[in-house]
Amino acid sequence: MARPSKPFFRKQTRSWYCSISGRQISLGKDRDGARERFDELTADRGRAGRDLRFSE
Repeated sequence: MARPSKPFFRKQTRSWYCSISGRQISLGKDRDGARERFDELTADRGRAGRDLRFSE
């Protein structure tokens, strides 16, 4: 069973990313903007992204 996707912060690039279907996708540098982008991506896949939390 695959782990649920959630946004993570990459210090090297100072950007937020997530892994979806084995691909790492850049969500942007702004945390709030990254959350919106993540929600859009997960909604497109038929998932509810609001209940997933940011990793710190």
